[in-house]
Amino acid sequence: MASFYCVFLCYGIVALYFINVNAVSQEEIIKIEGALLPFITECSAQNGVNMEDLTAAKKNENYDNLNPCLIACVFKKTGTMDDKGLFNLDKALEKTKKFLKSEEDIDKAAEVAKSCASVNDQEISDNDKSCGRAKLLLDCFIKHKGQFPLSI
Repeated sequence: MASFYCVFLCYGIVALYFINVNAVSQEEIIKIEGALLPFITECSAQNGVNMEDLTAAKKNENYDNLNPCLIACVFKKTGTMDDKGLFNLDKALEKTKKFLKSEEDIDKAAEVAKSCASVNDQEISDNDKSCGRAKLLLDCFIKHKGQFPLSI
């Protein structure tokens, strides 16, 4: 089973860097990794997150100690979070179709993304609302991991 770290699927979410891939082909994994690695590397450096932090989060299946601004940074770089810190559902669905081939996988991913779009309606108390919302979005994806072709 291939393993790599990210914070969500081809939605451009940091989650992909924390995922064990089950239903997605090796070709799709390589494509996703290649697209996200530069963003993850850049955002990790900008937010003081090192590989040990990412590895520990994956190993312990606990992402609470990761800087949520890392997650927001990757989401923004991929276009799945806008400049206002809102989840861009349309862009997420577009990214899904770009990286996944199976209609079944695309439909499952879309269902999860649509469910998690409700994070845009939640009140965020931190100064940089995109960081708090990115954490809520990641939490939502993790909550729905059983429905998604990638298991976090």
